[in-house]
Amino acid sequence: MALDDLSDFQIYSLMMNSELDLELREKVNLELKRRNFSQDHIDQLTLEYEKIIPAKSVTLGTGEKIRIIVFPFFIPIQAIFANKYLSKGDSNSWRLYWKYLIVGWLFWTLIILLAARLFLK
Repeated sequence: MALDDLSDFQIYSLMMNSELDLELREKVNLELKRRNFSQDHIDQLTLEYEKIIPAKSVTLGTGEKIRIIVFPFFIPIQAIFANKYLSKGDSNSWRLYWKYLIVGWLFWTLIILLAARLFLK
């Protein structure tokens, strides 16, 4: 593979690939140094790369899931927490957040109904 024929973006994409062979990574790194990119050009390539390559999905931690289920109150605050995932482009975690919030509402609805049935006879 002739690295001279690749575009700047292709070279940058190869460098960002974490699964790249060590020998090839060294060749790509030498090609990057040879091309001598400016910081503005690297920033432009980074923005272009982030548009094409989706961000890694961040799953909700166990502690956060429990917090969502136990404290599903104050909807505007919950919406702010959920939208931090949406602003990062992680719609899967955003949907998961709202699913756990619904589970929390159902949990507390059942608790209130059971308490009313037991104590309001």
